[in-house]
Parts: sequence; structure tokens; C-alpha cells
Amino acid sequence: MRLRERSGEPGVTAPYADVMVVSQDAAVVDEVQRCAAGAGRGVEVLGVVEASARWPSARVVLVGDDVLGAVLAAGPRRRPDVHLLCRGAPTTGHFRAGVSLGAESVTALDGAREWLTGLLQERAAGPPGRVVALLPGSGGAGATTAAAALAQVAARRGLRVVALDCDPWGPGLDRTVGVDERSGLGWREIAASPGRIAAASLAAAVPRHEGIGLVVGASDALAPAVVRDVVEAARLGHDLVVVDLPRGQVALAREVLARCDRALLVVRPSVAGLAAATRQVSELGGGLDVVVRRGGEGAAGVGDEAVRSATGARLVARLPFRRGLDESVDLGLGPVRSRRGGWARAVDRLLDDVLHGDLTGPEVAR
Repeated sequence: MRLRERSGEPGVTAPYADVMVVSQDAAVVDEVQRCAAGAGRGVEVLGVVEASARWPSARVVLVGDDVLGAVLAAGPRRRPDVHLLCRGAPTTGHFRAGVSLGAESVTALDGAREWLTGLLQERAAGPPGRVVALLPGSGGAGATTAAAALAQVAARRGLRVVALDCDPWGPGLDRTVGVDERSGLGWREIAASPGRIAAASLAAAVPRHEGIGLVVGASDALAPAVVRDVVEAARLGHDLVVVDLPRGQVALAREVLARCDRALLVVRPSVAGLAAATRQVSELGGGLDVVVRRGGEGAAGVGDEAVRSATGARLVARLPFRRGLDESVDLGLGPVRSRRGGWARAVDRLLDDVLHGDLTGPEVAR
């Protein structure tokens, strides 16, 4: 088969094919085409030079180990959904090269048909969803409540949403949205299972409550690689992935934040809360936006300018104090009991910002 030939369309260049294969190995090309045909995907087979122009825009990039050295020499930018396919068992050199390439997987071609077909089928489900991570700036900042509120409002809009509770020491996303007993797939089962979880399998197996998929049940600190794989699978099967991150787990936070569309640091507007939040920003670096959550009726706390100055981050929302919020959660109604009121409007506008980035000012609600 000639290079630049699309599966099912001999000799026709396919500039908008979903899958780009960079290889001159007939066995690699044929196996990918076989899997792509079963998944209903278009395949574009390119040489290294031609692939450079398409590298940023292809939905999935599959690199054969026969051209690995040339691809690395070309110096492509890091991007998601790059996978290295090996004719034999991957060696240490393959894995090192995969790290340099930014590949998400290094896989032997033999026995990879089911995995590869599943990967391409997942991409057929449509564009990946948005991922938003929430971190507490300090203890009791209310990041879990804010995460549950975003998930609740998104589900009410009819979005496919899943919430990942990565904080084994927090109040629990499941309890916050109103779930008393857990069933279905959770972190314990995911960590114990071999290999990666497919997007379709994750979406089908997680428990759901009022439209919100939930991955909960962590009893100890989660491995960053496990969470990374679940985030990637979740975004392929959902419109929105909400990740509730713990404090103090820097490696986990960095792994997740590298794959997020938005990262929100929830801050209490007090001197102590702001000091703790500033340390978080220092540990994690840039890319964080700040959400200020008032802790009590009439408690103004430090001003917005002080928050911006101390954290060096953009202030995107101020969630107001809501009387009866704890009672609403205790009753199993979730943090957004009603669509009315300043709290509900603030969460609604924050969700708009997460999904579309369409806020015109730094504040959501006074």
C-alpha cells in the first residue's frame, strides 16, 4: 500500500482522517487499517516529513517503531493521543523513546488488536469532553462542595458528566451529591484491574446519581498514573469531567492538571486561607484560576485585589455564602438544592466559564 493512502480509498489523500499512522512497516499499517475499518475510522498513512504538518491536528497519532528515530529527530511538539506500536516486545529503549516522544502508551503489535480497536472506537464517539479540576486552597475551603455543585448543575443541563473523587481524606463527592451507599465501579476496582480502562467500559460501569457518574471509594492516596488513565478515559465518554483533588498530593495534582482544560483553586477569603492558597500556587506553578468561597453570612474577608496579588492568579468567581447548604447536603439534595438564588446563579455562571470561557469579568456573584 502506498503512503498517503486512506483506508478504503486507494490513492486518495485524506487530510482530515481521524487517525494518522507514521510508519513504513506494512505489518503495522495493515493491522491499524484492519482495526480502523472495524471502528469506522479513516486512516492517513504518512512518512515522517509529511507527518510533521499534520502532527498537531490529527485526532490520534500512531507511530511505528521502524521510524521512531526519525520521528524523534524531527522534534514534534508534545500532544495527547500519541501511541508507539512495536513489532516485537517493547524494550527499555522503546519506553525511553516513548517518554521523549510524549507517547501515552508503548504497545506490542501482537495481541493489540482488541485494545487498538477499542481506542479507535472511543475516538468515534465524538470530541473529548472538558476536564475541570478543583483543589482546596486550605483545609475546609469547600472544593468538594464546589465540585459537586458544578457536576449537579451540568447534569441538570443534560450534559454527560462524571465526577472523580481523588481525595480519600475529604467529605466524599458521593455523599455531597446525595448518595448514601456506593455500588458499581470505584477506585479500588480500577486500581486492582490490569491494563487501561476503556471509555465505554468506564461510562457503563460507574454508579450514577441523578445523571452524575461517580468514581469514588479511594481509601488511600491514589497513584497518579491510575488517575491519569481514568481522566483520559472519562473525557472520551462524557461532556464534562469534574476532578476533586486533595491537598498535599503534588505529583497527583501535576499529573491531572497537565490534562485539564481548567484548574480551579478554591480559596477562603481569610488571611490564613490566603496564605495556604499561596503555598499551593507556589508548589503547583501557573495555570490555576481562583474561586473565592465565602465562609459565613456577613463575613467579607480579604478583598479581591488581595487575593489576586497574593496568588498571582485570575479570580474567576466568588461563590456567596448560602444559608442551609449543609442541611441540603445532609438531606441528600446536593449543594444546589434550587435553581434560584445567588449561590445557584454563581455556580451556573462558573459552569459557563468552565465550558466556554465566556465570563466577561472577574466575578460571578456578589
